[in-house]
Amino acid sequence: MILLLIILHEFYKGRNSSLSTKGGENLHCNMALPIERKTEWQYRGEGNCSLAVANLEEQQVYRFVKQYYTQQLDAITKSLDSQQTNLPTDIIEDELRKVINYVENVMQPLLSTHYVEPPVLCEIKNGLTKEAEVMVNESRPVHRRCKSQDNVDTRARTALVLPDLCFLPTTNTGPVYTCTQSLSNGTTVINDTACGPTISIELKPKKGFLPQSQYIDKASLRHQVCKYCMHQRLKAREGQWPRPTNYCPLDLFSGNRQRMKHALLGLIHTPQNNLKICKNGVEVYGAHKQKDLNLLLKDFFTGDARNKYLTSFLDLVIEILLSPRSKGGNSIETPSFNSQVCYNSKYVPKSHSKGDSGKLPMECVLEKIYSVQSLDELDIDGIYPIYQHLQTHLNSYPQHRSNWGLDGPYSEDWLTRSTFTDNSEHLQSAVLKVKKFLISKTVQDCSIMVALQPLVKRPSDMSSVINFDEQYFRYSISIIDLDPKRFDKIPTYYIMEQEMEKAYQENMDKVKLRDIGKKCETL
Repeated sequence: MILLLIILHEFYKGRNSSLSTKGGENLHCNMALPIERKTEWQYRGEGNCSLAVANLEEQQVYRFVKQYYTQQLDAITKSLDSQQTNLPTDIIEDELRKVINYVENVMQPLLSTHYVEPPVLCEIKNGLTKEAEVMVNESRPVHRRCKSQDNVDTRARTALVLPDLCFLPTTNTGPVYTCTQSLSNGTTVINDTACGPTISIELKPKKGFLPQSQYIDKASLRHQVCKYCMHQRLKAREGQWPRPTNYCPLDLFSGNRQRMKHALLGLIHTPQNNLKICKNGVEVYGAHKQKDLNLLLKDFFTGDARNKYLTSFLDLVIEILLSPRSKGGNSIETPSFNSQVCYNSKYVPKSHSKGDSGKLPMECVLEKIYSVQSLDELDIDGIYPIYQHLQTHLNSYPQHRSNWGLDGPYSEDWLTRSTFTDNSEHLQSAVLKVKKFLISKTVQDCSIMVALQPLVKRPSDMSSVINFDEQYFRYSISIIDLDPKRFDKIPTYYIMEQEMEKAYQENMDKVKLRDIGKKCETL
């Protein structure tokens, strides 16, 4: 807890200093300029609550809320105010502002400004959301086109906006690094530093460790099998995906390059919704589109790498995932990291690679994610009774829900502030544990975005540049999908955890029966 306070104190001290040097420029959630003109939209992805589309001209991604999101919001609003009949548009805007504040005031201090950029709020004109939805409809998964709750909510007048991370950072005049540059007089010149396509890869790493909570039954499979691998069996039973993937998050978070490559190859083989690759902003590989990656990467590498495109690309991505962003060169390993092995992992150890310690360097993106996921030390088995205790208290003192900030607002002191009297330390401790659990749940569902572009020669500015196999690449790396998790969803998490373990156990029993049957056939 003391370490957490130090991290947050240093972050805000640094941010306030940065603000003062910029002449008081407001870096908080500003309302971006509204979109008035017709534009070309490109599909980027979607979840249950929002549809993400890219404005190609601006190289920005807009998250339009879906009807499912506003239906949930409507139900919550009515539970708090029975007189409320229709969901006002300003409530949608208020909720989106909460997302911005949460990312800026909670996630960014914990995960670093190097990886997290808060979205901004953009005002949108009537009809624009439907226009974008119709334009990208053919690119959406089939199962997302037939349910009314997956339609965008046309009542919304605001949307969250982020840079299009399928590309490298841009300036007001366009991309910083391109193969050609058009001058104001119409002349086109060649940029002798950058040339080649921009390849981006989006990863959903999921939970990177086995729980150590004392509240979990010692006989539970959860001490041996990671949450993601268990969930795969439940999804297969429910028909969400035709077959489980060989990807295991514990392999990716191991810091061992061989295990990490095995994990990425598992995602390549069965991407589901955990991997997506784009070339110049166009999806070329993912759950519903799988082109020949070796063919797509042929103009990305030079030299010896040209005979092993996919292998080289994955090795390059691994180097970036392990590269510290806030410090130059190599970094010390995180002392809190403890590499674990999931019983379900298909990884077979090979000869130990020279210099591959199997540790996550401090300040690399995976270490930051791992450390924030680890804020939850109790897991759902320890949190659920605390939730029940708090809920009982709130039934008698409903005003305390607002005092504790369980639904926001997410100010700079949201995690650490105290609104309790001296005789309620147990409540203060309980609320803090719940908040840390919800933070961990957010980061367990985050995504990592990496964009790369090959360079012709060594640039004068080596920031965000990696030398790989005697070739230089400029890259960006970001963490996205950091929305807050709701306090009222804790019972759902509890039930889901039980269902996942049950599904995995049933699958193990089937495998055992099948193996017994095979042995009987050979007798």
